Amino acid sequence: MFGSAKEAFTGAADQTGLFEYAQDGTLFLDEINSMPISLQSKLIRVLEERVVRRLGSTSATPVRCVVISASNEDPQMLIAKNKFRLVLEEAG
Repeated sequence: MFGSAKEAFTGAADQTGLFEYAQDGTLFLDEINSMPISLQSKLIRVLEERVVRRLGSTSATPVRCVVISASNEDPQMLIAKNKFRLVLEEAG
């Protein structure tokens, strides 16, 4: 999803991530409820900061795409079961 830098791990090559690939377009994340909660926090960071960092890289790339997601389960139920992250905006 985020890409990788050359030599980030054994056999790694420069790999464009989904956010870079969707630059100035739309990224559709289907069945987002299947995403591990640990990956959800990384996705939230990208959405909030609008930058992505490839695995093994020290530089950040600006994200300029629309993100649309779908779930095949009720998000409120998933939040109640701690299987889906709830993001609360800070006031003021």
